[in-house]
Amino acid sequence: MQKIKSRRLAPVIEIAENRQQEAARQLAALMQHQDTLGEQMLQLINYRDDYKQNWFKGKQLSSSNLVDHQLFLSRLNTNIETIITQLKIVEKNLKIKMGHWQQTRTMSGALEKLVERYRAKELANHYSQLQKEQDEQASMFHKINK
Repeated sequence: MQKIKSRRLAPVIEIAENRQQEAARQLAALMQHQDTLGEQMLQLINYRDDYKQNWFKGKQLSSSNLVDHQLFLSRLNTNIETIITQLKIVEKNLKIKMGHWQQTRTMSGALEKLVERYRAKELANHYSQLQKEQDEQASMFHKINK
């Protein structure tokens, strides 16, 4: 009966491990998305800064050029702010996904420890049964040889 317990838990452990792996994949994908957004933000910031410094080179300063320049900078700033907002959302989601992954990892580890305890108990019972059988055989052998 005890041997069945550790084997019966195998599908449960497999499900727990699959959930943990899926949570890890989701976490990794979200981290990758965060990295991508961060890179986009840095590129836009660098482009904006370069544009601010170099926009007037080779151009005649006119009111329409200045309006176009300010409009373009405004669009760049809006895009940067949008990415910053997205990054904040991703950071919140990362905390949630990290917590979920940690929960699945804890569950998986607890189930593995439980199975190990069952296996150890099963092994101890097996050796105890073997010892009992050997003792009975020795006792019978000793009675026969008297």
